[in-house]
Amino acid sequence: MKTISAFVFCSFILFSCNPVGEKISGDNPTDPQLVNTEDQLNLKKGDVLVVWGKLDATFVTNGIVPSFNLTYNLSLDGNTVSNATLPMFNGGEKRINSDYSVQEEEKEDRQEEDSTRVFEGKLVKASWQFEQEVTRIPIEKDGKYTFDYKIKSTDDDGDSMFNKTSVILRKN
Repeated sequence: MKTISAFVFCSFILFSCNPVGEKISGDNPTDPQLVNTEDQLNLKKGDVLVVWGKLDATFVTNGIVPSFNLTYNLSLDGNTVSNATLPMFNGGEKRINSDYSVQEEEKEDRQEEDSTRVFEGKLVKASWQFEQEVTRIPIEKDGKYTFDYKIKSTDDDGDSMFNKTSVILRKN
């Protein structure tokens, strides 16, 4: 009986803990022309607001995702608490909920202009959806916070109408 109780207790702890934090906002696709707002974020002193970017990209070539910048302003009672412009989707660390599906693979032959050498390789086009941590903001005062943000592409691939970005806010 003791073993069963210990197992149930350990299972409860394992399934109740959320390693990426409690989700406190949706993940609606953003409009690159508008400033987006999440308001009435009830945060307490000691919480950590974790900002995650979500990318849903089609026609990703050879696993290279478009890059974006997140510009945000976190405020409490009209006063800025934190603001920054940060890169999104750089590097492969802290990615979750990843779904990668190949659309087409083809052999790529190309010739350099100043040489007769021919390169052979694979050209892989895929759809890729994932979330990636952007930043962590420690909260130093209880209150209802407002998070204003804008996502802007930093390369031509990011401007494609086939790419959708969003922000997910979580708290730890």
